[in-house]
Amino acid sequence: MRQKRAKTYRKLMHTYQLVFGFREPYQVLVDSDFISDLTKSKMDITAAIKRTVQGDIKPMITQCCIRQLYSRSQEAKQEIQIAKSFERRRCGHIDEAKSPLECMQSCINVNGKNKHRYVVATQNTELRDHLRSVPGVPLIYMKRSVVVLEPASRATMLEKHAKESSQMGVSKEEKQILSGKRPVSESEGEETGNEATENTEEQPKKKKRKGPKGPNPLSVRKKKSASHPAPPEDSPPVNIIGAVGQRKRHRRKRH
Repeated sequence: MRQKRAKTYRKLMHTYQLVFGFREPYQVLVDSDFISDLTKSKMDITAAIKRTVQGDIKPMITQCCIRQLYSRSQEAKQEIQIAKSFERRRCGHIDEAKSPLECMQSCINVNGKNKHRYVVATQNTELRDHLRSVPGVPLIYMKRSVVVLEPASRATMLEKHAKESSQMGVSKEEKQILSGKRPVSESEGEETGNEATENTEEQPKKKKRKGPKGPNPLSVRKKKSASHPAPPEDSPPVNIIGAVGQRKRHRRKRH
C-alpha cells in the first residue's frame, strides 16, 4: 500500500474513533461475497483488512453468510474453512435463514445507528448503498484486486459536524462563570427582570445630545496666569530698555 493512501485511511479511522467511539481491535463484519472474491484472488483476507484499516481487527461473520457458502458448489470448501476461522456473529435468524443482504442490514442498522460499531467488508453494491445512509459505518470492498476503504458518507459527515458544533457550544451558566459573574437562577432572573422593567418605566432614559465636540486640549493655547496680567489695550507700549537705563543713571547721581 502506498504511503499516501495509508495516511488517508489512518486519518479516516481516527475520525471514526473520535466521533463514533471505534476502538481497536476493530470488529469487521465480512459477508460471503467478500470472502469468495478475495479467495479467488489468492489474498490473505485478515492481512488485507489490517492493512486497510491500519490497525488490529476481529473478523466476524453471520450464520446466514456461512449458510450461503454451504449452499454453493463444492469449490467453496476453502472459503468455508476461512469463514469458520472467523468469530461467529449471532444474527438471530435460526428458524428462517435470510439472504446476506437482509441479515447484514438487520445486524448493522439498529434504529438508524451502527450500535455495535462494525466495520463492514462487502462486495454487495446494494448493501453499501443502504449502509451509506447510516452514520458511522466504514465500508471496505475490493476493487481491481485492491482492498479499498470507502470515504466517509454524507450521513457520517453530517453527524460529525453536528457533534462538533454541540461540543463547541457554551451554556449561559458557563458564560457567566467564565466572565466572573455569579450564575443567576430562573427565579432571580425573573425578579431582577421585573425590577428592571419598573425602573425603566419610572425613569425614562436620557437621550445623548449630538453636536460638535470640543477641540483637542493638547492643541489649545495655554491661558496666562493671574500673577502676570496682560496690559490693557489702550495703554502705550513700554520701552523696557529705556527704563533700565534711567534706573542706572539715578544710582550714579546718588554716589
